[in-house]
Amino acid sequence: MDESKEEDKVIDLAKVLFDRTKIKIIKELNQQPQYGFGLAKQLNLSSPTISYHISKLSDLGLITAQRNENKIFYQANQELIEEALKSMSDMLIAKER
Repeated sequence: MDESKEEDKVIDLAKVLFDRTKIKIIKELNQQPQYGFGLAKQLNLSSPTISYHISKLSDLGLITAQRNENKIFYQANQELIEEALKSMSDMLIAKER
């Protein structure tokens, strides 16, 4: 990936990760997979609010979804989160070439 696209990806991830609600969602989904309504109740948020944040996190691949009967369970994509944080670190502390 060229440097500009890599920077855009890191910036998009940073925008998502600098939101308190999204951080809370990721932390909860790191503990165990959960479905949207249960997650909303646990975090004391409305279902539309959870849906909005889940959509943003899913778009970037930070969480994954799996259907189980009539519920969709979400879980944090720990591998991608680690890669994203490493990319952000590498970009910010890169030595001049």
